[in-house]
Amino acid sequence: DVSQGAWIGSTPILTQHPVAIDKGNKFNKSPSQIWLRWIIQQGLVTNPRSWDMSHIKENLEVFDFELSQEDMLDLASIAVPADPKICHYPNQ
Repeated sequence: DVSQGAWIGSTPILTQHPVAIDKGNKFNKSPSQIWLRWIIQQGLVTNPRSWDMSHIKENLEVFDFELSQEDMLDLASIAVPADPKICHYPNQ
């Protein structure tokens, strides 16, 4: 339930949701990496963007682990509105 996650106004921030944080701790990965892996394991294409070299490197470090079916379902069960924020950008 997104009500347990972090919000900006009425928009949830998925990288701060407790389920993503727990999965990150389980795999020693960031919540952002967990969401990227979740997308990739569904066979979807993602275009993570960053100008920060450490974030670019982190975005590429999602191929050394695999989410279990249970992990995938836990993340998929998070009810989000049609236009969620994935992470917080201070200027938006």
